[in-house]
Amino acid sequence: MDHSEGGSSIVRTVALGESGIIAGNRGRFYADLSTTGPTAAGVVARRLAAKGIVTLDAPPAGGVTGVMTGTSSVMVSGDPVALSELRWVLEAFGRKVVHVGDHVGQGQALKLLNNMIVGANLIAVAEGILFWMKYGHPAEIILDMLNGTTARI
Repeated sequence: MDHSEGGSSIVRTVALGESGIIAGNRGRFYADLSTTGPTAAGVVARRLAAKGIVTLDAPPAGGVTGVMTGTSSVMVSGDPVALSELRWVLEAFGRKVVHVGDHVGQGQALKLLNNMIVGANLIAVAEGILFWMKYGHPAEIILDMLNGTTARI
């Protein structure tokens, strides 16, 4: 993947391709819901801005289930006026829609931070279960116990 032109080739194609949003003449706003990273979001935003299209960086957290059930959290960065215009769209799948910064890419940075924390928690849980099993205890006991506590997994 070539990160120099915006990260994800799919996002680049949709936003900046020959038949992409940039080629149109009716779009005023573009909301990027992917997780491509701050650099990619900034590249796309700058290129679209040159055509008068305002970009919001709005990755949701909560997985596909969260989006499908409308319970995800959406980390939005970019122009607050654009957010006020598009909030109703984001609230269709996001229970919590928060403006996290004026610069496109800040939502991406927060989403990556969220993913790092989720990954670190997963590693801690796996290590804990392995520690428990190392001393001959079955995994089912710790899983049942943890799911009844604040350490629920």
